[in-house]
Amino acid sequence: MSLANKVLLITGASKGIGRALALKAASEGASIVINYRSDKSAADALVSEIGSKKALAVQADAGDIEDIEKLVQAAVGKFGRIDVVVPNGNYHRSRPPQRWNPVYTPDQKPRNQY
Repeated sequence: MSLANKVLLITGASKGIGRALALKAASEGASIVINYRSDKSAADALVSEIGSKKALAVQADAGDIEDIEKLVQAAVGKFGRIDVVVPNGNYHRSRPPQRWNPVYTPDQKPRNQY
């Protein structure tokens, strides 16, 4: 699959494997939405490395439904669409179980994400 002119949203993209994926995809012509939870400076540095026309950094907790909505809106606002989602982010368990958001399985039955 060619990544030229595709828009990739990569969770946990500011460091490690996510960062490597973002750089590789960008080198193949993709635009990248760099999701990060806490390290804004690392995400901003990656945007600078890729170029602000082809990359966008968005702070969001990939384990929070409201944050995911904000992330998608920002991505579509800049690039008009999302072609590929790479769920690379490390879900954070700092919230008590009562605040964990349900995630949907392929058959759309809610389950706990942790």
